[in-house]
Amino acid sequence: MDAVPPCPEASSFYLMLAVFVFVFIASHIHDNYSWVDRTWSIVPVVYAWMQASHTLAAATAPVPLLNTVTVFCVLVTAWGLRLTYNFHRRGGYCRGGEDYRWNHVRTWPVLSTHPAVWVLFNLLVISLFQTWLLWAITLPVSSLPATALTGRDAVLALVLAALLLLEMACDNEQQHFQRAKRGPRAAEDPTLRYGFCVTGLFGYSRHLNVFCEGAVWVVLALAAYLQPAAAPLPWHRLAGCVVLEVLTWFSTGLITERLTRAKYPLYAVYQRTTPMLLPALTSTTARTLALLQLREGGARSGKAAEAAPQE
Repeated sequence: MDAVPPCPEASSFYLMLAVFVFVFIASHIHDNYSWVDRTWSIVPVVYAWMQASHTLAAATAPVPLLNTVTVFCVLVTAWGLRLTYNFHRRGGYCRGGEDYRWNHVRTWPVLSTHPAVWVLFNLLVISLFQTWLLWAITLPVSSLPATALTGRDAVLALVLAALLLLEMACDNEQQHFQRAKRGPRAAEDPTLRYGFCVTGLFGYSRHLNVFCEGAVWVVLALAAYLQPAAAPLPWHRLAGCVVLEVLTWFSTGLITERLTRAKYPLYAVYQRTTPMLLPALTSTTARTLALLQLREGGARSGKAAEAAPQE
């Protein structure tokens, strides 16, 4: 039998470094900073299976078909397939496609002072940090055993699967909304004419898909943390999950929300009625639409009063 590598993360770590070098060179040459985005749904799946293969190869007893590490890796694969498909239908793999938020980030004073500052930001943050994060969120897989799936792990696997299904539903609702709002009836439909979706699942959270995305990796980390092991789970295997949650709150609140509100002033109403990430217990759609129509009516009355001739 071939010798098993001494560290389950070693091989995937070297691959992560290779991906980092590739995305940095590609982004610098093409002046396009979404190369990490193109790998976002692919490399974590590869990392997870690399770590799982180490666990399976190191097993001393027969490995059951329905074992913990394989079940969670299958779910990570399903996560990757869903995200890859959604990124594709949104045009993410089209030549020249780039996340609109990078243009906004480039205008930040600290990054626009000199071209070298942006190159350094690309090297350390866009390329290295994000590539490391995609590797780090999969590290809990190294702590999952190749033993038969327990009842606890089965419950966590079902929760993770439910989160994936919820993400798929959010993706489909958003895709349908984006198509419908460009259709001929958008101006007459009160659920379409404001430019942002407030119905369906988006009546519970402004970014429910983003919330579910972070929760997927929290559940994976929890599954690893709860494994009965002789030694406690190494802190570095939980770091990716924690950092991802912090980054999610930062990028969504500081960048995405601000850009959306600047584009759609009435988005402020939606912000007041509906949580940003953590979903509400009941839908806010009816209240949001009522306030939007009230605010829209008030704005029209104000414009009419300004346009009226003065006596």
